[in-house]
Amino acid sequence: MSYTPRWRRFISVTALVSATFVGTSTLATVPTAFAAETLTIAEIQGTGETSPVASKEVTTTGIVTAVYATGGLNGYFIQTEGSASLDFTPGASDGVFIYSPDTASSVTHGDLVTVTGTVSEYKGQTQISVKNGGLTILSGGHSLPAITGVLPEDASAREALEGMLVQPTGSITVTDNYGANRYGSFSLVNGEKPLRTATDVVAPGAAAIEYEAANKAKAYVLDDGSTADYTRGGSSTPVPYIGTATPLRVGASATFAKPVIMSFSFGAWTLQPTAPVSGKTADSDLPVSWTNTREAAPDAVGGELSISSFNVLNYFSTTGDELTGCKYYTDREKNPITVSGGCDARGAANQENFERQQAKIVAAINTLDASVISLEEIENSAVFGKDRDEALNTLVAALNAAAGSEKWAAVASPEKLPSSEDVIRTAFIYQPTEATPVGESEILTDTAAFNNARKPLAQAFKASTADDNDEIFVAIVNHFKSKGSGSGVNADSGDGQGASNASRVAQATDLVKFAEAQEAKHKTQNVVLLGDFNAYTQEDPMQVLYKAGYVSLDTTFDAGHTYLYGGRTGSLDHVLASGDFIDNFTDADVWNINSVESIGLEYSRFNNNVTNLYAPNAYRSSDHDPLIAGFNLSKENPAPLVFTDVVEGDQFYTEIMWLAQRGITAGWADGTFRPVMGVDRATMAAFFYRLAGSPKFDAPATPSFSDVPVDHQFYTEIEWFYAQGITTGWGEGTFRPDAPVNRNSMAAFFYRYTGSPLYVAPVNSSFVDLPERAPFYKEISWLRAQGITTGWADGTYRPYQPIERAAMAAFIYRYSDNVLNEF
Repeated sequence: MSYTPRWRRFISVTALVSATFVGTSTLATVPTAFAAETLTIAEIQGTGETSPVASKEVTTTGIVTAVYATGGLNGYFIQTEGSASLDFTPGASDGVFIYSPDTASSVTHGDLVTVTGTVSEYKGQTQISVKNGGLTILSGGHSLPAITGVLPEDASAREALEGMLVQPTGSITVTDNYGANRYGSFSLVNGEKPLRTATDVVAPGAAAIEYEAANKAKAYVLDDGSTADYTRGGSSTPVPYIGTATPLRVGASATFAKPVIMSFSFGAWTLQPTAPVSGKTADSDLPVSWTNTREAAPDAVGGELSISSFNVLNYFSTTGDELTGCKYYTDREKNPITVSGGCDARGAANQENFERQQAKIVAAINTLDASVISLEEIENSAVFGKDRDEALNTLVAALNAAAGSEKWAAVASPEKLPSSEDVIRTAFIYQPTEATPVGESEILTDTAAFNNARKPLAQAFKASTADDNDEIFVAIVNHFKSKGSGSGVNADSGDGQGASNASRVAQATDLVKFAEAQEAKHKTQNVVLLGDFNAYTQEDPMQVLYKAGYVSLDTTFDAGHTYLYGGRTGSLDHVLASGDFIDNFTDADVWNINSVESIGLEYSRFNNNVTNLYAPNAYRSSDHDPLIAGFNLSKENPAPLVFTDVVEGDQFYTEIMWLAQRGITAGWADGTFRPVMGVDRATMAAFFYRLAGSPKFDAPATPSFSDVPVDHQFYTEIEWFYAQGITTGWGEGTFRPDAPVNRNSMAAFFYRYTGSPLYVAPVNSSFVDLPERAPFYKEISWLRAQGITTGWADGTYRPYQPIERAAMAAFIYRYSDNVLNEF
């Protein structure tokens, strides 16, 4: 029998000599020339990654802890009696896998056995290959408690547990379920959150590479104790772990109720149940349980209107059987399910499967219930010689039929179209009772940057209840080039951004120009960019948009993550608002109905397994999650602030009142602004924090400065100031919150707030009291170069003079005008 186990570190090696089974008390006699060396399991395992006695014949004894007589693994684990502690043999494992198709059916859990066979490694996993006659059962009914505790993340610590009975405790989270429907395995991680995509958290390059290396060390897998492929040869066996009742979702909290075996498989540390499990296994007999994190609907986001983006996963009303040349992915009975190639269709193979796909998308969109929704990956029906909007109108008709009213309408294609287009496109649908299109939609046609992607589509809207004086907004839907391919400048550089990053940067650049043209066309600065940017939050294309003044709603409101790839969560889909329009938004939420669900629930996997995982609901209607945001199109103007000590005509009156209107200051409780009062360091931190839009920031539980306790009035603002690198405090660990800010330090704060831009200070100082070697000379010179300060009429800057509140208002006002270009 030839068999190579599925576990990464196992290998099948024939024993050089076998022992004869003689019952429970007598061992066989082995010729002296070939006598096996009797060793403990720990001596066989050693303290390194490989066995010190690999390729040698050994005899060892242990208690059977797991048996895989069926399911394809063809063996069992044994562990040294009395070894249920980490310090029994420090640094060495006391468990080992016995690969033995001949004897696996002869043992049972709790047997004390002696085995003789050849030690081998399969990519690092130690095992002993035992043939018929190499097993002696000494006695039965033994028990061995599992080692309990938080599963270590250190590789050597995990190596010391290889082959042993463990029961992980502590907080554990599901971080990947992609292989669950096919191989009956899914990934876990210690802690309360799944692993994140590196470039969704840190900048591409060295930081991202380091972040991902740490990710790899954390994850581990729970397997099913078999080699079954539940979508192919094992499709008649019910798949374990996943189902429609208690869905296995990324982000769910997991609890181990039974012991498992620490092994290694496919390059990952893998926990095996002590016997094969399947969909027939009762939940109470599974080694693990998990929470159900499904939400019936997205969180309420407030606002008069709402907007969302939804990737409809190749929604093609033109099915494969209508075309010639199509090839198909099939179910376990060889029925075609989805198109795999050979033609321009990308969706369902036939009407039956199209209706399954459509039912899930309709359920999701009707529940999402946004005023305006952008769509990505919908069929461009013109490719098939039909009206370009046929598939779009088919979806709208299905949505309205399910809603029982004319709830939805589609934005028609513009008259001017690109000379060539992809088979998939973007689109808008909206609810006429809530939003009304203004003018015709427009596609960016004058661009080469989008030759390998879908060109942006813009549409202006107003509230359906608006009068002629109310504001409008422009929504622009995007679907940038994917990460999967690219050559030359588009080759994957290895910095974490994938292939075609250069294309996506160019596309973001042209999108900004297109948005500016839309602002001018519709005479509004209310612009929303949304869709599938195929770029994570910290990647270069997103930086182009941030630098152009667009603000991410997903990060502003900590809305969640829209995508899962390789067991890492992140957001490729974004909603961004322009300029001051961000202030109109009330909240945002990612409705995790797709990316965190098992792909086995997708219509494309219908009848892949004997267990029917399909349901006509919203869950796994796509592979991207929708993000919905609420906003008010027009805000009531608040009553103007009035300061009793600032009157029109005063120096910096305009700047002070602007500061108040922006919410950067509210003055004092007695109605004063106190313009000539100095600005202390705590107040300065608060000013910059508010200038930044009062971003969401989780201040640390432990203060960074000894003189700023957590109950300080501006604790959050000061900690944010520190986290941004705008201040480092003083050498003795203090911040000195009440200390006045001098004019030179103020310049340094502005410079660092801007990101310490590249600037070469002039050789000769512009101020008579500012030597070239003075502290903050470069920063003060930069401040002058930006037109934020001109100094005094006598040619001085007065760097050590404390800054007054009125002057600070002027500096912030000029910074917003000259650097941020807000006016």
